[in-house]
Amino acid sequence: MKKVFKLFFSLPFKGQTDEYVEREIKRMYVKFLYTHREELYDSDTEELKYEFKFVSNWDYSAPADSKNTKANQIGEAIKRMSDCDLVLFHPNWKFAKGCEVEHLMCEIYKIPYVNLERD
Repeated sequence: MKKVFKLFFSLPFKGQTDEYVEREIKRMYVKFLYTHREELYDSDTEELKYEFKFVSNWDYSAPADSKNTKANQIGEAIKRMSDCDLVLFHPNWKFAKGCEVEHLMCEIYKIPYVNLERD
C-alpha cells in the first residue's frame, strides 16, 4: 500500500472562478510531478511511490459572524497546511497577501515547501 502524501496548494484566489482554481491546482500538480519525478517515481516500475491527497483552502468560508474574514481564512489555511507533507506555491504567490503569509509560516515553522516556477 502506498503512503498517502498530502499536498497543500497555495495560490491566489481573489476574483477567481472554481474552474480557474481547479485548473491551476492540476497544472501545479503536473509541474510538481515532472520537476520531482526522480524522487516520486519508482525507477524499476515507473509508478508513483505515493498516493497524493490534495488540500487547499478554496472550499473554506469564514463564519458569517467572523470579525475579520480574511484573518479567519488565513488561520484555516495555516491549520490545513500544517497537517500536510508539502506546500506547493503557485508562481504568482507573491501577489497575494494570503499566500505571502502561508509562505512566511512555512519558513518560520520549517514546513516543507516548493516554489513552482512559471512555464
